[in-house]
Amino acid sequence: RSSDLAAMRFYDKLNELAEDCNCTAKEICRAAGISEASFSRYRSGERVPDSDSEAFSGLCSGIA
Repeated sequence: RSSDLAAMRFYDKLNELAEDCNCTAKEICRAAGISEASFSRYRSGERVPDSDSEAFSGLCSGIA
């Protein structure tokens, strides 16, 4: 259950940040170094990247 809650929080925040940055998904993916399919899965809550992964680090950099 706690992993479900973490996933919900992550994708809610990711969607909020993605909307606030006024970038397209393609631009965020390019800056983050992740595929559009992975980004879509993160935004839908289907997947959550590990906090110590390159994908997570890339998302933080790509959205910032």
